[in-house]
Amino acid sequence: MDWRALMEVGGNEGLDLWEEEAMEGDQVQQSMDFETKMGCESRGLGGVLDFIRKDPIGVTIKPASLCPPAVAAGSASGLSSSRWALLDLKAYIADRPNASTAKDFTRAGHEIQATLCFARQPRVSHLCVHCPALTPRDFGREPTILAACDGFIFFNAAICNVSVCYEQAIQDFFVYRVPLSRMEGRPSLTRLPHPGPSRYIRSSMVGLVRCSDDSEDMDGDYSSGCTLRPHGIAQQHYVIATLRRSEGSRDYSQFDLHRFDSRKGQWITEVLQLGPMEPSPSLTFFCHHTHKVITLGGGFMGWVDLCRGILFCNVLVDHPELHYIPLPVSPEANEEIREDSADAFRDIAVVQDYIKYVEHHTEVEPWSYRNGTYVS
Repeated sequence: MDWRALMEVGGNEGLDLWEEEAMEGDQVQQSMDFETKMGCESRGLGGVLDFIRKDPIGVTIKPASLCPPAVAAGSASGLSSSRWALLDLKAYIADRPNASTAKDFTRAGHEIQATLCFARQPRVSHLCVHCPALTPRDFGREPTILAACDGFIFFNAAICNVSVCYEQAIQDFFVYRVPLSRMEGRPSLTRLPHPGPSRYIRSSMVGLVRCSDDSEDMDGDYSSGCTLRPHGIAQQHYVIATLRRSEGSRDYSQFDLHRFDSRKGQWITEVLQLGPMEPSPSLTFFCHHTHKVITLGGGFMGWVDLCRGILFCNVLVDHPELHYIPLPVSPEANEEIREDSADAFRDIAVVQDYIKYVEHHTEVEPWSYRNGTYVS
């Protein structure tokens, strides 16, 4: 399996999962960590199933997206003793209820259900989305997972015609939560307030972090060991954040930080100033183009430009500040890597509390073309 597939989405390094019960068979409770992966295995790239179905009303859905793999058809069948698994970034439009199923409603009032289906690695686990009152042709495209971390999955769904399915104003945004222990209750699905037109949400620019219980604002002082904490179902909170250069500003070091805090239940935008910066290599000004997002401990996120550097920010504090770390200069790079193809040569991920930076170059032997390929 390609190592890059394990790290395709920055900022989504861990998704712990606990399931209280399974619908079929005797299963033990498990705790799993998820990393995200593009859906090239299940949907295929250029395979037989990777074609487009067009129905009379113009809705386009991949037929393979209606049929989850049998191995992930139920929650019980995919559980294993391992503490991690792979999660497909494209959800299936299918009714596969199990003990992890949760439901909410779209802005139009349609009931929507989300179910997490497990598979033993290196197979891919899946999110199944289903609307009982609708058919798959009512979806403009497959729901897309935007970020995932510590039991939370942030995804969007577009129930509309395909011609407008990529318009953010049409999409609904949801957070699907899987409890990590019995104290966290049952799985839940929550539709978020719409971010609006000024807060553009893309999977390559958004991240999610879980708020620890110690950081919650609660009435009373619980720092002392002799103070009793409230009983009942523990409240689980999270912060979703996306960072973009301020629109309309000529200052390339000024950015807009858009955050959704589940404790406040609303989106907020703050303008962050990076400060005086040296011009980026081969440019006359500072430039940052985000390819992916990584999450670190303590509420820090990193917006990664695979050509230049990383912008860091603690999204859990009231007054966040931006920090910048340039990428190391590669002595073996013979030519500048383009922004649109940087992820084919470089990747950055957080592995065991370290930021890992990988760069790959291939040198082809001259006149080595044979049997449809080259020798490198």
